[in-house]
Amino acid sequence: MHSLIFLLPLIIAYEIGTRLYLNDPSMSSVQTIRAHSLLLAFFRDFGVAGRFLPAITVVAVLAVWHVINSDRTRIRPQVLPGMVLEGVLLTVPLIVFIGLMQLAFGTAAPSPAAAQMTQTLDPLAKLPWRAGLTISLGAGLYEEMLFRMVGVTVLHMICVDLARMSEKVGTGLAVALCAAAFAAYHDVMGPGGHVDVLKAVSLAVAGLYFGLVFSVRGFGLAVGVHVLYDVYVLVLSRPAS
Repeated sequence: MHSLIFLLPLIIAYEIGTRLYLNDPSMSSVQTIRAHSLLLAFFRDFGVAGRFLPAITVVAVLAVWHVINSDRTRIRPQVLPGMVLEGVLLTVPLIVFIGLMQLAFGTAAPSPAAAQMTQTLDPLAKLPWRAGLTISLGAGLYEEMLFRMVGVTVLHMICVDLARMSEKVGTGLAVALCAAAFAAYHDVMGPGGHVDVLKAVSLAVAGLYFGLVFSVRGFGLAVGVHVLYDVYVLVLSRPAS
């Protein structure tokens, strides 16, 4: 229940943000992240249509999860600011680790021409900060829903409940497989048309970390950490224009 209340403002902000900052009137369309589109396609395959179905699904799953676990319905107000603080604290190690990894294994600073090429090839680099913030919200919500809430949970059931693996081995394998799928889901091609190995490894590390947070601290904090990390990458660390 606390995770649901924690995530509701993010869900609402993403839906408003897509209308305000990802709307393309010339094409009569609203852009969404790929995970959101995949979830919409999944529902369409079953004959159900509706742009808000992924958001409704997140709310419904958390509500059902609450009932199944027989959790108390009493809300403790101090939990929500605690989740925000914990999300910030859990995001810092990921930012530091990936930053150190990029410093250790990355190439020298690119020339202005190479930097311009990178910005030209990467559409996210040209987005206004409000659009970047909206994408960060959507990525945190719906990528975590796809890869952690669905992916890790289903693989955990297969590994532990069906294959009779131990809890630690089954959880670790589920998290690792979903982290690999998470990296493959993203565009990891570099400016030269080759796979950017450092970017692929960074995404896999992030996927492992999100999976660990999900397994230990729950879906709400996994989304929070993912959103904050993406805000750092897409909004806070972008060069000033």
